[in-house]
Amino acid sequence: MPCAENLSTWCENIVQDKRSLARLMNIMKILHER
Repeated sequence: MPCAENLSTWCENIVQDKRSLARLMNIMKILHER
């Protein structure tokens, strides 16, 4: 089981989730300001 590879993949997924979450928050804020 390649631990380092799994960890880096997991970290990438976390970063992508945070980015998509930030994008979602921006959309919600824009919709709320209308």
